[in-house]
Amino acid sequence: MLQNVYIDTSVIRYLTAPPHRDPVIRGCQELTRQWWEKRCDRAMTYISDAVLDEIRAGDPTLLDARMEIAEQLIYFPPDPEVEIFAELLILGGGLNAKARIPAQHIASAAFQEVHVLLSWNCVDIANAQNCAVLRKLMMLKDLELPELVTPFALMENSYEDIQY
Repeated sequence: MLQNVYIDTSVIRYLTAPPHRDPVIRGCQELTRQWWEKRCDRAMTYISDAVLDEIRAGDPTLLDARMEIAEQLIYFPPDPEVEIFAELLILGGGLNAKARIPAQHIASAAFQEVHVLLSWNCVDIANAQNCAVLRKLMMLKDLELPELVTPFALMENSYEDIQY
């Protein structure tokens, strides 16, 4: 089954940043690039104002590259209900008070009925410890919590390519 995907800004950052010194982060960057090139269906991949705001506030030397990625994706227009619900995700205990932007990503994806929210933010978004409370808060609006995952979860296992 094809799934629609909302990507947060961390994914775009990993796609556009120069290779990191840390080998683990560099590996995650490479995996993100592989997902983008081989698995990402641009016609089913979404962003919101929160992504664009973070891109504009980020590294100005990478602004053009990041906007080029964003322009290939489907844009969710602003919705005042998303802002209100994002606040509830924090006030209800699903996320900490500093997680305003992650709350907007989760709320945007949920309101648009996206199946998967793809993120490298493992503190606030792709964090299984938050899911139980976030699911309960989603029920208040008759929404479903998208799957909150890193790009690892969307890569198909190809055991034929493994060399021993």
